[in-house]
Amino acid sequence: MNHIPKQQWMGCAVATAAMLADRSYEEVAAHWPDLKEGRMRAPQELCALLEAVTDIEWRFFPCWHPQPRVREFSPAQCPVAVFINDAELRPRFGQWIVVEDEVIHDPGERTAHSISSYPLRDWVVTLVAQPTRPVELARWRDRKRT
Repeated sequence: MNHIPKQQWMGCAVATAAMLADRSYEEVAAHWPDLKEGRMRAPQELCALLEAVTDIEWRFFPCWHPQPRVREFSPAQCPVAVFINDAELRPRFGQWIVVEDEVIHDPGERTAHSISSYPLRDWVVTLVAQPTRPVELARWRDRKRT
C-alpha cells in the first residue's frame, strides 16, 4: 500500500480512501467535484466515498466501551479504515487512519509506522470501516495493479 499524506487540514478521509483504493489523493478528491473534506470524516460519507472509488460495498462498525487503544487493535483480514480519538471520554481530536496488518498509515504523518512506533498508539479506536466482503477488496486491488 502506498502511504498518502493528507493535503488539507481535514483531508484524512480523502487520503484514507486514496490509500485503500490504491489511487492518488487528487484522483479521489476529483471523483466528487463538490467534495468537502470535513464532511467526509462522517463514517457514512467515508463509506460512500470508498464505494464510489472501489466499486465495493463498505460498512462501518462502532467500537464500544472499553474502546481498544490503537496499539491493541488487530484488524480483520484486509486493510481497514479506522477512526481514532485522543480520548475515550470527551475527545478533542480525531481522524481516519488505515490499518494494514501491523502497519499504520496515518494521513497526518509523512510515512507509515509499525503499530509499536506509531506516535498516536495510545489513542482509542472508535469506528472501523471495512468492505462487506474483504476478499473483493483484495481481488479489486490485484486487478487494478495488472
